[in-house]
Amino acid sequence: MTDSPVYSAQDAPNSAEAEGATYLKTCSRCGQLVRMARSDDGTWRSLEPAAEGASSQHTHECGSVPRISQDWSLQDLNHPLTCRLDCWWCGEEVYLHTDGSGPFTLFDNLSWPWPTHDCWHQQRDERDRALLKLESDLRAGGYQGQGRLVNLAPSSIPDAIPPKGRKNPPVLQIRLSSTDHQMVDRAVRQITQFVSDRQPRAPVAVPLPVGKKAAADERQGRTNGPPSRDESFSQHIHHRAIEMWTAGPKLVAQLGQVQLPEAVDVTVRQAKS
Repeated sequence: MTDSPVYSAQDAPNSAEAEGATYLKTCSRCGQLVRMARSDDGTWRSLEPAAEGASSQHTHECGSVPRISQDWSLQDLNHPLTCRLDCWWCGEEVYLHTDGSGPFTLFDNLSWPWPTHDCWHQQRDERDRALLKLESDLRAGGYQGQGRLVNLAPSSIPDAIPPKGRKNPPVLQIRLSSTDHQMVDRAVRQITQFVSDRQPRAPVAVPLPVGKKAAADERQGRTNGPPSRDESFSQHIHHRAIEMWTAGPKLVAQLGQVQLPEAVDVTVRQAKS
């Protein structure tokens, strides 16, 4: 039986992981997740993930343990996953999300303007270690890699979550919708010009996906006879958004002065402070 690898003090990490005396990593010999723990003499030993101290008898003996085939991993889920958790670095409640095909993002909240949690940028070099710890915690809690929500109720999840957060999100969004795309474009020009005349940073117009609005008879599920050509008609709804990074209460109040086309529906959203 091969002895558990012992590491000298010079192999120990020099960041916050050393302060906690333990950290998680993947064994370079067998590929299993192990916990590195510092002994009283300053050396580092590899333990099984559940072990919490260097004095534990649960030593990782990779010479006698075959490579463990992991049936799932956070880096290769292939489906969306959203977790509510406490930030590893500051302790605030945050939301970790991936769409299953790319990297993770740590959000402050699950709503527009989708602000990225500051620690996710500040601790860029520590992200992989944090995700490895989360994966270990999920396994210990019985997660099998199938669920899409952790510590969240389905009713608290929006219809769509962007794959990436926004480091410098806007503070105000004006959403314009109409079945007439020319009216929407006209409203965008009006608001953009109005705001540009009153503040130095110009707003940004953002295209949004086109939706559909079914005709009245189709929405009511009419079943008397075959549907006519008129009954199956549906209208396309065109959406545009105007986003601003500086918008005080005075400007928000002044926006009511803009005479927009009646055919355009307007929704104003402000970021949470």
